Amino acid sequence: MSEIIVLKAVYDNSGLHTDYYCPSQCLNEWFICEMEGKRRTEGKLWKALRLLPEWLKRLTWEYYKGEKFVGARFFYPTLSAKEDLGVKVKNDWGYTVRVRLHITYSSCYWFEANHDINAKIPQSLQEFKQFIEDWIRRREEKRRQTKEKVAEAMIKTIESSHAIIDGRGFRILTPEEKARMIEDIKRKYSS
Repeated sequence: MSEIIVLKAVYDNSGLHTDYYCPSQCLNEWFICEMEGKRRTEGKLWKALRLLPEWLKRLTWEYYKGEKFVGARFFYPTLSAKEDLGVKVKNDWGYTVRVRLHITYSSCYWFEANHDINAKIPQSLQEFKQFIEDWIRRREEKRRQTKEKVAEAMIKTIESSHAIIDGRGFRILTPEEKARMIEDIKRKYSS
């Protein structure tokens, strides 16, 4: 199996005040079925939709052909749920954006490297909302741990340094300067 059809939960991770454009950042994917044949067609997506739990079948889905250019909203043929599910996340830029659902194609190799092919598709909207809440908690915990590790590395670097090059040029660090720099890092990374 080289191509599969998947259900994707995505959100807009575009930076409104930058030129970064990412309208469909993948939050998670679930395996629906193997793709029959070699062509990616609309009919195969509608057939895959029939394999999903009832709450997903009841949504209104819209077909997008897919376009092969940088910045295309959909690269592969895709069914996109039109409803607002009432599920929101903060993107990397701090904006609160809604989570959307797509049914689309994926490489089996890429999927298995990044997702559990046996993960069960949420059986209800409530189960989906709980999945998103858990995802948000895991992401925030990972960010907190990363922030702590960055602060620890910066503090170790300052503690092991004897001199610094800054706007005043090369100079020896005093114990008082080191202590002040470490306190600044602790204050900055504790918030």
